[in-house]
Amino acid sequence: MGLSHGGDRLVYSTPLGDKRMAVRVLTLGGSTTVREIYRSAPGTIAIASAWSADDREVIVERDVTADGIDDDKSHLWAIDVATGTARAIGLTVDRGLHELRSSADGRWLSFDVGWPYQEVWVLENAAAGLPR
Repeated sequence: MGLSHGGDRLVYSTPLGDKRMAVRVLTLGGSTTVREIYRSAPGTIAIASAWSADDREVIVERDVTADGIDDDKSHLWAIDVATGTARAIGLTVDRGLHELRSSADGRWLSFDVGWPYQEVWVLENAAAGLPR
C-alpha cells in the first residue's frame, strides 16, 4: 500500500474470491471512504503501492503486457484514480518486483527485483517518464 504525497489517500490492493485483484483508494480524514478504482482480469495481479508526483495516478505492478498477455514478468502500470484507466508505463523486469515506493517529491521510484536474491533499483526523474 502507499500513502499519497498529499497525505489524504491510501492506495492498496486486495485479492478477490474470483482470482482477481482490486485496487482501492481509501480517503482519509473526516469522512473516510473506500473506492475501488481498478479490477484485474481473472488470474492476474495488480499490486498497488506508489503514487505519481501529482497524485492523479497510482503505480502498480502487473503480470501482463500492454496486450494483456501473462509473460511471467513484472510490468509497471499507471492507473488514473479518477477514471480507472490503466496504461503500461513501459518498464518490464523478470518476476520479483517488490517494495515499489515513490520519493516525497514523486521524481524517483525505487523497488527491489529478483528472486531469490534482490537488487534495489531506482528510476530517477520518474515523473518525466510518466507522460499524461
